[in-house]
Amino acid sequence: MSGCLGRFSGSVVRGWCLGMGILLAAVGSAGGQFLSEERAVEMALESNPQILAAQARLSNAKAGVWEATSNMLPTAAASYSKTRNREEVAFELDIPGLGNMGKQVIMPLETKSFSVDVTQPLFVGGALYQARRIASRGVDAARSDVAAVRQSVALQAREAYYNVIRAQGILEIVRETHAQVSENQRVVYKMFEVGLVPNSDVLRVDAALAEVEQSLQEAEEGVGLAKARLNMVLNRPLDTPVAVDRSVEILPFDLSLDACTERALRDRPDLRQTEANVDIAKRGVRASAGGLIPSVSLIYHYEWSDQETAFAPQDSWRLMGMLSYNLPLGFGHAARVKSARAGAREAERGLEQLEDGVELEVQSAWSALNVARKGLRFAERQLASATENRRVMDRRYREGEATYLDLLDAETLLTQAKVNNLSTRIDYRMALASLRKAMGEEE
Repeated sequence: MSGCLGRFSGSVVRGWCLGMGILLAAVGSAGGQFLSEERAVEMALESNPQILAAQARLSNAKAGVWEATSNMLPTAAASYSKTRNREEVAFELDIPGLGNMGKQVIMPLETKSFSVDVTQPLFVGGALYQARRIASRGVDAARSDVAAVRQSVALQAREAYYNVIRAQGILEIVRETHAQVSENQRVVYKMFEVGLVPNSDVLRVDAALAEVEQSLQEAEEGVGLAKARLNMVLNRPLDTPVAVDRSVEILPFDLSLDACTERALRDRPDLRQTEANVDIAKRGVRASAGGLIPSVSLIYHYEWSDQETAFAPQDSWRLMGMLSYNLPLGFGHAARVKSARAGAREAERGLEQLEDGVELEVQSAWSALNVARKGLRFAERQLASATENRRVMDRRYREGEATYLDLLDAETLLTQAKVNNLSTRIDYRMALASLRKAMGEEE
């Protein structure tokens, strides 16, 4: 079994372990908390750092709306002052016919005053309104970002979950192969003792058993790596024991490619996020262009003093309208408007490219699902044929009609068929999950 099983060991087990993409120590327990696929997804959505970061960005965007709204509200400023002069300046006012009006203070020795200014912006070229709308659309973009991240994390959780099933399935298959080769070794030894088989068969079966034992060790490490990867997606300690549902149900799916594409263009959260960003860019152009228009504001001023003078009452107020215009505008402002327009065009092109990318992603996932669906039938036939071939070769070898090399080839073909059948079922489920994610379906 050394040649064929060696190919199985290298190309399937060792290659799969390396393909996990993470170098971690194996965790030892086969038991642990039982997880269904949906429960694993729920746990990932509750605690995955990527989702927590996206939710933080959403909270920040909501705060931006309040900040933009506050800029549209009145602003108030208050001041208090105390003034002391070297001496009081006053005079006696005596008007003929009216008599002496008494002492009239022009500048008191000490004055305490308090003032309040309330400013209400009325029109600033649309900048405040656009800023409020930009912040609101930023919240829409952040919500879509959260939805997109949740879908991505859900897919990661499903991939990690099925990789655990794949690793445990490979381990079980290798264990079955190990038990069968051990039984072959026992039979070959007995047949050699009575002179029914040559010494070369003994050497081959010993080499085959050593090869399977190496594959068994690699498969056990693969289970540990897969569980660690799942725990990482669930944001748990990497050595947390895990037990998963080993069954792989084949779910039906019969939507056409056009229907899948239509749903994706309608439901994909990253498309909604990009559309919001395009709107933000366009509103940024309007906000920049608003600087070319004069701004209008209303100002209310109230002032109180503890001293009443000949030329100023003790308290007063005034209401003013203010028209302001920045002169000169210069080339800098024109450059900002031009830059904003270029950014809006870039955002629109980005949206068009994303739509094309979404269509291509859906087409790729839909094709992968069809390939996996066809592979299911081939894998079932291959497994049935390899099982029967192994049974026939075992009987022929015991009857002396086949060599041990024939039996070894049959054993290897059966092992490969079992692995292929398991992998094909998992590939189907992963292709289905990828297509649903590409369509923008809720996790």
